[in-house]
Amino acid sequence: MGFGRNLRRLMIIGAATLLTVVGLLTASGLEGVRKFRGLTKSIRERATQLPLNMELMRQIGELRIALHRSMERNVQGLPLPHVADRLADRDRFLERLAEVELALVAYRNELESVDIIDPRLDDTDAERRDLAAIEFQLHALELVARDTDWVLQPHSLLSMDDQIERLQDVVARMPSRTQERLSQFSQAARSDYYTLIWICSLLLLASLGLIGYLASQFHASLFRPLRVLLEGSRRVASGDYRHRIELSAPDELAELAEGFNAMTRHFLAIRDDLDRQVRERSNEVIRNEQLASVGFLAAGVAHEINNPLATIAWSAESLESRTSDLLDSLGKDADDPRRVELDVIRRYLRQIQEEAFRVKGITDGLLDFSRTGNTSKVETDLRELVTSVVDMARHLGRHRGKRIVVQAPEPVLACVCPQSMKQVVLNLVANALDSVGATGSVVVSLTADRGQAILTVADDGCGMSNDTIDHLFEPFFTLKRDQQGTGLGLAISHRIIGDHQGTIVPRSEGLGRGSTFTVSIPLRPQTRNHDVARQAA
Repeated sequence: MGFGRNLRRLMIIGAATLLTVVGLLTASGLEGVRKFRGLTKSIRERATQLPLNMELMRQIGELRIALHRSMERNVQGLPLPHVADRLADRDRFLERLAEVELALVAYRNELESVDIIDPRLDDTDAERRDLAAIEFQLHALELVARDTDWVLQPHSLLSMDDQIERLQDVVARMPSRTQERLSQFSQAARSDYYTLIWICSLLLLASLGLIGYLASQFHASLFRPLRVLLEGSRRVASGDYRHRIELSAPDELAELAEGFNAMTRHFLAIRDDLDRQVRERSNEVIRNEQLASVGFLAAGVAHEINNPLATIAWSAESLESRTSDLLDSLGKDADDPRRVELDVIRRYLRQIQEEAFRVKGITDGLLDFSRTGNTSKVETDLRELVTSVVDMARHLGRHRGKRIVVQAPEPVLACVCPQSMKQVVLNLVANALDSVGATGSVVVSLTADRGQAILTVADDGCGMSNDTIDHLFEPFFTLKRDQQGTGLGLAISHRIIGDHQGTIVPRSEGLGRGSTFTVSIPLRPQTRNHDVARQAA
């Protein structure tokens, strides 16, 4: 069938769209999570620098305290310290200076090892410059501190105090710079947050709109046709076998509907055929009952009528003989009134004899009709039998000039009763010849097919109506207007074919369009025992 695959394509598009929507929403969510993770990690990394910065500031403060102790001695006018004391002050200052350098190294190492994901928090150039300046100042302090006389030089002490104060200022600015950067980052993160919310909202709205559109398409392409299919199937299930499901969309559901319609048509054809067979079997049962009743009645009536008929015929024949003797005794005077009366009497007596013999023929037909099919069957060449019957029928006076064609290319051997089959063929051929005009034709064909002998008698005569076909095999049913038929020929033929386990089927396309009778009998009829065994199986 030429249906497309719209439903499949719609399913694929719907699945792809849903996957795309889910993918976009998932990607946006993952991106938000990634940024949040980077933010927390960057803040955590930055937070780890604050204790180091405080430690560096504390060490520088301790360094300045150590310097102030040395400065206090000079300011208070104390005697000059001994060389050993100066060395001790220098060593304490250098120890504090070393502590500051260690704190500075720890801060630098943390700054170098930090892994900040967000580039807005990864700008450490200013901090590196501050660290370089601090290192330079510490190196200068170390050079001055290694001289033992710096304790005795006030200007050196003041200079070193200024340098340490600048170091404190630089170190104090570093947390504020980090705090300022975090504040700027917070504003940027808030902007990114709102941007991400807008993007997710737009994606959600677009997804909802797309899902709504797909839902409407699914409703129009799937759910509505399914409802039509369901309602149609319910109508068919309720007995409306002539209902057809109509779907306009050329997709799989329309193909399913077409298959359902084909199944319904097939089921309707089967139902009509079964109804026809039931009607035929019912008519056949009724006909068989009628035939049995008429046959039983015919046997009794024929038996009771034959005896009076024989007496009537014998008496009429005897009276005719005596009338002939009286006519001979009167001489040859044609004008004798007695002779005229005797001629009339003799004519009436002959008519009585003819009608008596006609009635006897009817009773003989009734007796033939009442007989059952217990006649012996022998293997017979049906082609030879049909040919002999047709040759006899074509020479009958009322059928001369009518064309009879026999089509029997091969011998057909069947186990039948020859006399009964001759009677059937003769009845069918005679009826066909009676139905055609003076120049009409009758075609008799005989074939064998699948263990059946098929005899067909077709004519181009007056044809039959459906009502005639329905009553064709009923006893005493006839359409002959010349009162020549008794209406028993086809009934007897039907009985004979039934006794041979066969069928006889009449067909006609209407009045004036000819008729066809098809007789089918098995070549080897089954015995009753075999039938019973097969039914039991």
